[in-house]
Amino acid sequence: MKYKMLSMVFLIVSFVFITTACGNAPYEAFHQAEQKTEDISKGKSMLTIDVDMDFNQDVTSLIQDKTWIENVEIENVFDKNQEKAQWTIYGKVNDLGFDAKLYQDESLYYLITPLLPKILVINQEALENRFGSDRKAKTEKMKNDTKSYIAENTIKQLKQLWGNIYKGKDVVKLRNIILSTPDGDVKAKEYKINLSSENVDIKQLLIESFDILASDEMLKKQLEHSLEQAYEKDKDSKERLTADQIWEMKKEWVESTTFDPITFLAYIDRDNYIIEEQFNLQMHSNTTSDKYINGLENYTLSYTLQRWDIEKDIEFTLPEITQENIMTLDDLGQEFNFNDPLLSNQKTGK
Repeated sequence: MKYKMLSMVFLIVSFVFITTACGNAPYEAFHQAEQKTEDISKGKSMLTIDVDMDFNQDVTSLIQDKTWIENVEIENVFDKNQEKAQWTIYGKVNDLGFDAKLYQDESLYYLITPLLPKILVINQEALENRFGSDRKAKTEKMKNDTKSYIAENTIKQLKQLWGNIYKGKDVVKLRNIILSTPDGDVKAKEYKINLSSENVDIKQLLIESFDILASDEMLKKQLEHSLEQAYEKDKDSKERLTADQIWEMKKEWVESTTFDPITFLAYIDRDNYIIEEQFNLQMHSNTTSDKYINGLENYTLSYTLQRWDIEKDIEFTLPEITQENIMTLDDLGQEFNFNDPLLSNQKTGK
């Protein structure tokens, strides 16, 4: 859980980075394409994420039972206006593969995975009840996204923080190329954003990001709940960390970390959509003071995001649903003996 949390944090930061925008001609062209891409209402996409962590020899034998994400592939078919979507997910955790399919039909979500005995039906209203009226007021925007335990205001603050990460001079048009895509070969313009320690203080941005995440009561509640479950399983653990302590240790770790220049490439088609993005982040640390991620020497996060069939009509096929082949969050809680307010008063109808 501890190492998985590290991956989650940098995935959050990377997600915020790719959805923000901050002049010269290349910068303006890229910025316009970025804005147009954000407004896509329907289409398909494929996100591939790879995480690699190297530990020193002193702790390598001690982390075999820890959990962290190594690879995730998420194919998304969506139509925001119809409030319909389908996610096909493949992943690798600790050398073990997993797969799942998530369907959205307006306020209902259907999760199919070999990890569950039946189709899990999630009613959006149950999620709204969990987080109160503030969540309900913001649900219209969240309908188009997978459900998150992070407050919308937190994402907004992170976007503002990272929105000025690059200036006009940092965006460079490299070349015109023929890009291989699921749609076939496409003519595209290649852009590069230069992000190095010379023009971006990555450490300070991460520290401020951790402060923003730490102030998110919704995220704090989830983290503390996860910690309680972890300590319940590990009753012999002498040290019990709080959510606030975890964020402080993360900031200490960042201070002792060296960041390589961040690589970000974007490919824009003739319709001015960003049809592919490539991102790579590498960091190196020699710290021994951080008990939360002690022994982590190298961390690499990379992703590729492809988009195609943009603004084309999408056909959706929902799984066959019967009373015999579905389970609710309440059923899931009973099945795995979870004690969570989300797993109550769950309904399968609209």
